[in-house]
This record gives sequence, C-alpha cells and structure tokens, in this order.
Amino acid sequence: MWLGTAYGAVQSWSDTQVVALVAAGSASGTAQVLQNGVWSPAVPFSVNTLQITSVSPTSGSPGTSVTFTGTGFGSPQGGGTVLLGSTAGQVLTWSDTQVVAAVAPTALTGIARVQQNGAWSNSIGFTVPVSGGNTVVPNMLNMVVRETR
Repeated sequence: MWLGTAYGAVQSWSDTQVVALVAAGSASGTAQVLQNGVWSPAVPFSVNTLQITSVSPTSGSPGTSVTFTGTGFGSPQGGGTVLLGSTAGQVLTWSDTQVVAAVAPTALTGIARVQQNGAWSNSIGFTVPVSGGNTVVPNMLNMVVRETR
C-alpha cells in the first residue's frame, strides 16, 4: 500500500478494503495498492500534516490562555495534546485550525507545539516568565543529534 510518498503499514486486507497507517514523514502524493506485482490506478492522497503558523502570545505565566493557529490539528481533539514551555498545557478549545490552551502551573520556558495521533507539529519558542527575569546558563551549548545534556 503506497500512501502519499511512502509505503503505509497495512492493518487489514480484504477483497474490497485495505486499511493502512500513513508512514511517519510521508507527504501528500498518491495512494495505490500493489497486489501480485500489479499496481492499482493512482488516486490523489493528502497527508494532513500538523503545522503551527502562529502562537499568541509567545510568553505567558501559568494560567495564561495561548492560541495556536495552523493546520492539521484534527477535529475533534481526541488524544491530542499541546506542550507549552516545558509541560502539557490545559486544552480549553480544539479545532482543526486553532487550539487554545492554558499554561500549566509547573511550566518553565521551552517550546510550544501540538501533538495529534502520535505526530508532533513544528515548534515555536515559548517563554514562561519568572521573578527576576529569565536567564539561560550556559548561554551556548554544542550538541550532536540525539545527544542529551
């Protein structure tokens, strides 16, 4: 089963229906079935990618309502979550193009992003102010991919 730009993971197969999961990283393209070495005709297939276009405000104390605007968030919320700073925010409203969530009491400065069906959106910096101001020490750190510190 080809879905978008990659092979999908087949969940079930019958003479009239194939159910498959879209592969991580797949983009919009075509859908086709391969059976006994013969491809079905290609049909257009859209991958609903999570994409944040804006976060407003990009800074907020615990309890602040933050609006995420973008595409592919899914409707309804289902198992979707948001990250505000360093922890999950409390979702107040959810649609495919807009999510509003409150900053959690234990949140620290970090990022804002949306998760739906196991996939994460792009990230945008999010500041949780602290008394005396926010400071990052050290202010520079060299790391390689998959390294943690």
